[in-house]
Order: sequence, then structure tokens, then C-alpha cells
Amino acid sequence: MLDAPARGTRGAPGGSCPAALAARLATAEAASPGSGDVAVVAWEILGELAAAARALRSAQDDRDTAVVMMRASVADARDGITDPLRHVRRYLTPRGRMPRGTETSLVVLAWGPAGPRCRAGR
Repeated sequence: MLDAPARGTRGAPGGSCPAALAARLATAEAASPGSGDVAVVAWEILGELAAAARALRSAQDDRDTAVVMMRASVADARDGITDPLRHVRRYLTPRGRMPRGTETSLVVLAWGPAGPRCRAGR
């Protein structure tokens, strides 16, 4: 069982964010270097946590960009711009998310982000 400093608490200084965990792990390794196997696994877990945190930040950035594009399109439509969806197209096209040739809005809404499977030759 871990002592209180090794356990940490969420939100507290030295808590459970990957950087704080890494610092505490380095301290624990220095204090008792004989527990190498546990340290290897702990470093792998910290690596996975850091990768997950990066992926979350990327997803949040992508979501924020999408919201800005949608808001710009709504504002353009409200202001009478002739092509208010240009922002949405600029966001979707490089991501390969534009509706396929004959997809209606009902198909897009029903299938969600992945869309229906493509038939061969389509």
C-alpha cells in the first residue's frame, strides 16, 4: 500500500496529473531503486496517460474550431451573405467529412459522423 505522499490527491499540488505523477515516481524510484519492475510499468502508464491527455486536447481544439465555423456560418446567414456555408465547407473538406454525392440531410443525421458505408464503385 502506498503512503499518503505516494498516493496523491486529485486537484492537490503533486496530485494525479501526468507531470506530477512523473515527479513523484522519480522521487519514489530514487528512494527505493530496487523496485524496477513496478517503475517500468508505472512509466508505461504515465506515457499512456500523457498520450490520452494530448488526444483529448486535440479533440477539444477540433471541437472548438468546429463551433467557431458553425457560429460564423450562422452569423453570415443572419447578415444575408450569399454563401453562409463557406466556413462549414472549409472545415469539412480537408477532413473528408463533406456529404457524399446523393446524401440528404436525413441520411447524414441518421448515420452520424461516420456516415453510411460506401458501396463499391461509389
